[in-house]
Amino acid sequence: IRLEEMPEEAANLLADWLQDSKKIRFYHETDGDQQTYEAKLTYLGRRFSLEFNTKGVLLDIEELIDFRELPSTAKESITTTLVQSYDKYKIRRVQRQFLPQSTGKALLNTLQSPSPPSGQKENYELEVDVKEGSQMRSYEILFNTEGKMEQRRLIVRRSLDNFLY
Repeated sequence: IRLEEMPEEAANLLADWLQDSKKIRFYHETDGDQQTYEAKLTYLGRRFSLEFNTKGVLLDIEELIDFRELPSTAKESITTTLVQSYDKYKIRRVQRQFLPQSTGKALLNTLQSPSPPSGQKENYELEVDVKEGSQMRSYEILFNTEGKMEQRRLIVRRSLDNFLY
């Protein structure tokens, strides 16, 4: 979608610093029950996704990172959980996720910081392909900073998610 199609509060929040961002894209998403708006961009050389509700309230910020960038204790705990839970697994995507406690200029500071400001909860969201018995599945799994699994959601791929040539 275009920036003008984003909720007004979200567009106003984004407008302050979009000029310093690259590869900017806006999306309207629905899972059948919930609708959200998302801005994906590269800011200071880092790839971010900012998700808003239909009223333009910021829900979360996710930064695309490499698994190697996680703290060693979290990596070890996550790896142990995956090894114990699945016959085989492959990590497809890792995002550092946190829930901003403020808006406006504090959002810019949040994105500039390599770690979230104090008082902000940080999680790690992994997209993982797994083998469970004879079944192959994909999950979005949320881990806390200690590497403890908080939530797991099955990813249902539509046939339209794959390009046919």
